[in-house]
Amino acid sequence: MLDLGALALVVLAPFVVLLSFHGYSYFTPEVLLIVASGLAAAAVIALLIGFTGRFIRVAALAGLIVLFMDMHVEAPAWSSLAIALTFLGAFAALAGILWLLREHATKILCVVFITLIVLTLLRANPSSHQIVTERISTAGSGNAEPPLLIHLLLDEHIGVAGLPSEIPGTRALRSELIEFYTARGFRLFGRAYSQYANTHNSLANLLNFTAREVSRPYVEHGTQAEWNLEQAAYFQMLQEHGYRLHVYQSTFMDFCHADGVQPQQCTTYPAKSLGMIQGLAVPSAQKAGAIVNAIVTQSNVLRVVNTIYERKIRAALLRAGVQLPAWLWQGPLFAPLRVPDVFQQLNADIVRHPRGHAFFAHLLLPHYPYLFDQRCEMRPSMSDWLINRVGATEPFVYNTAQSRAQKYERYADQTRCALTLIDALLDDLRSRGLLENATIVINGDHGSRIPVRYPTSRALATGLLTQSDLSDTFSTLYAVHAPGVASGYDEEPRSLVELLNHHVGGEPLSGPGSCRVFLLVENGGGHMTGVEPKFCAP
Repeated sequence: MLDLGALALVVLAPFVVLLSFHGYSYFTPEVLLIVASGLAAAAVIALLIGFTGRFIRVAALAGLIVLFMDMHVEAPAWSSLAIALTFLGAFAALAGILWLLREHATKILCVVFITLIVLTLLRANPSSHQIVTERISTAGSGNAEPPLLIHLLLDEHIGVAGLPSEIPGTRALRSELIEFYTARGFRLFGRAYSQYANTHNSLANLLNFTAREVSRPYVEHGTQAEWNLEQAAYFQMLQEHGYRLHVYQSTFMDFCHADGVQPQQCTTYPAKSLGMIQGLAVPSAQKAGAIVNAIVTQSNVLRVVNTIYERKIRAALLRAGVQLPAWLWQGPLFAPLRVPDVFQQLNADIVRHPRGHAFFAHLLLPHYPYLFDQRCEMRPSMSDWLINRVGATEPFVYNTAQSRAQKYERYADQTRCALTLIDALLDDLRSRGLLENATIVINGDHGSRIPVRYPTSRALATGLLTQSDLSDTFSTLYAVHAPGVASGYDEEPRSLVELLNHHVGGEPLSGPGSCRVFLLVENGGGHMTGVEPKFCAP
């Protein structure tokens, strides 16, 4: 019985820690299903130990404990070989200790893991899946009351020119976007582009009006958020112009605590919390699968196993004509679920503060997973919540032509959901007489990132990257509504930095120049290499 107890505690402990961190109830059907499965697995292992003896007992306990430790330690940027050797070394050392402890090992493990579980329950975080608003400051210089400014940053929103014309859903979306923005008084720059393929580089440069050829400028890894912005010249400029700043952000990137930034209000919504799926009208078995996946993707050594399976085992059998299921490595991400609620709060806050306030919102929509239809109704099955790539046996493959088309159709629907939310906001502003004199900027941070091959310097060196891969990744939305800016569709290629600096910073637009975007150099110490795509060439 002690063996069964120790095994059950070690198997279930990772779930207790994870669910406690995410504020997930332990008494939901999906969690009870996981508990029942964990107890059954522990019983099977205990039964095998009873037949095979002490050596298997030590190996099973050591393997499970080292795996538990691996899930809760953030490994350095080591190679797969280094991670595997570290795991095996820790396994051997712990197995030796358990062998020496003999029958006392299970008693000690029961005490240790019971203590761990009790402490975890006492430190549960029930609010990790909620939207949190913090009033930080009432900063604002002088008595000026500048006109309303709203800046909506729609993460992963591709530009009009980047939408693939060969896919029916995105071909239709092109004309829909042009009609939507121009009919509402916006100037839409169809060939706008980001110079970076990821959010932390794109936004760090955009909010400092720079385009540095190095990765991770102005940001650092955080604890409460994945990235912390350290400097934001854009926000400081708004404050100097007399604006009181309101920031709406996800737990992916913290903008509120950059040096010199004093927002009046900071609203943060979760990006990855499992608590967001609790209570959703989706099957309990699918929620249980999402929880198990969140546990698995915490492991460094299982990531190595994933790579071996995809690139070695599945690839070899595929060449032999045997099709094994893909194992897509993707941690939990449910941020789009909270975006409609953030829009509601943003709308209410704008109505309360119609002048002298600037509202900046980083919204993870139409960012994957594509869980909304065009009416912003959630798709009822999590198996339909597609992400922007597939599990692939080749290192540079993100999608097949078929998967790319399928994902773009779902992406187009989620983009239409974003238009639905924006339309409701604009209608309310118009009805209150707040729209005419307002400055409203709506832009993406990079493209849809649904390429066949993801652009990096190594992928570039293979010669396999296409212009379509580049436009999928770097074409992005930019639309502006402001006094003195004529509505219409503009085909002049411009970078996000140049456009924002012109419309909000007051800098003149330069003449036609080269369109230059940056690809990350793997193992290059943060260096990037520049290329000039055709989709945004003058």
